[in-house]
Order: sequence, then C-alpha cells, then structure tokens
Amino acid sequence: MRIRNKLTFLLYFTIFALLFLFFSCSTVDKVIPGKDEAVDKSVTAEYLKIAEAYEKLKDYPKAIYYYEEAMNSKAGSELGDSVYYNIGRCYALAKDWNHAAEIYKNLLAKDPDNTNLKSSLAYISAMKGDLKAAEEQYSSLIEENPTDSSLQKNYISVLLADGKKELAIKQFAVYKERFPDDKAILEIEKLFEPSVTE
Repeated sequence: MRIRNKLTFLLYFTIFALLFLFFSCSTVDKVIPGKDEAVDKSVTAEYLKIAEAYEKLKDYPKAIYYYEEAMNSKAGSELGDSVYYNIGRCYALAKDWNHAAEIYKNLLAKDPDNTNLKSSLAYISAMKGDLKAAEEQYSSLIEENPTDSSLQKNYISVLLADGKKELAIKQFAVYKERFPDDKAILEIEKLFEPSVTE
C-alpha cells in the first residue's frame, strides 16, 4: 500500500509538473520583458534602411512611405525630427515643393534659428517661382550668415531670374570682395553680359 501511495503521488506530481511546464511554456512570449519593444525597434530600423535604400535609388515616393512607417511605429517617437526632415528632403528632391515647404516650416517652428531649414525654404520658394519671397529669405540669410558663400550665390541667381540685374551686379561685387578665391566666380561671371564683368 505504501508503494501504491508513492506511485500515485509520483504520477500526480508528474502530471502536475507536465501541466505546469506546458502552460508556462505556452505563455513565454507574453512574459518576456521588453520583447515587444525590441521587435518594434528592429522593425523601425528596417523601415529606415529600406527608406534610405529607396532614397539612394531616387524612388522618393517609396522612401517617403517607409520613412513615414518608421515614424508611425512605437519606436518612431524616439527618432525625433530627423526622419521628418528626411521626408521633407525627399519631397524636395521629388520636386513636391508644397509638401516639402510644409515640413520645413513645421521644423523651423521648433528650431527658428536653423539656417539649413531657412535656406531650404528659400530654395523652395525660388523653385516654386515665388522669387520675391526667395529674395527676401536669401537677403535675410545673408545678413545672418555673411560668410556663407552658397547663400550669396543663390541670392545672385534669384535676382537674375527675377530680372534684377543691377542688384545682382551689386551683390556679385560684394561676393567677389568677400570670397576672392572662390572658384565659382568664373561661373557666376558667365551669367552676366561680358560688359558687366569687365
């Protein structure tokens, strides 16, 4: 009878142990702390890699799609505005000026001293054909950043596109004075009539 009790106890214990093991293993995926977050971060990283690959291939609509997927993931909130900036850049490269301008304006509202964003908005204004706005933006940028030759070059180009040759000539003189060794001087001179550059 003692052996029988021991065998019964052992049988019940084994069944209980197997049931416990079965149920504990079936819920392992729900118990692992941080698993969902790790998976989401991994998926977000893959979205970013795919977006960057499409951007390199100049397939901007697909790049935008995957950048947006990365932003909309749970881990996307940790990315900050860098991915949002990339989306705006892709819109600009795709010549979707309105969407690009909207994104850059939103970013500039958060970082009002960002010269890169201001310069991008000036460029977008020029590309949209709003030369008056582009002139004002570049003029303001040059006052804030007098040592940035690219801003001065873009300003001269906008002035010429708007038919303001006299002002463009004055700005070109300032440009040559500030950046006498710049190789772009010869290229800019070609934009003017020969009599102006003498």
